[in-house]
Amino acid sequence: MMRRVISVGILSLGLLFIGSISLDATEPAIGRLTYVEGRVDRADSEGALYFPVVREEEISEGETVRTKSYSRAEVTFNDKSVLRIGENTQVRIKDYTLDADGTRKNAHLFVERGKIRAI
Repeated sequence: MMRRVISVGILSLGLLFIGSISLDATEPAIGRLTYVEGRVDRADSEGALYFPVVREEEISEGETVRTKSYSRAEVTFNDKSVLRIGENTQVRIKDYTLDADGTRKNAHLFVERGKIRAI
């Protein structure tokens, strides 16, 4: 009986540790959220689950950023380009590629709904 309790405890700790690992650690960051107001969340490239974001959180290629009512966000990419995201907006960063010197080579953003402004 004691052996079973210890096994269940170790299994629970292992699952807790695996669940705390960030999914976007495998994808390199292409930018970060430099402004967050209201309810803003994001989903990975699979898009199944959305998680709340905080300012200075890194964004990776393939992720979706979503703002709710009375909410706004701003993404500053590694090449210093800025994407402002208005309320009730959902935008997927499909592709964002930089050259070796750090200038933007490719940018494909898919606005599913709402308004964005690229600076």
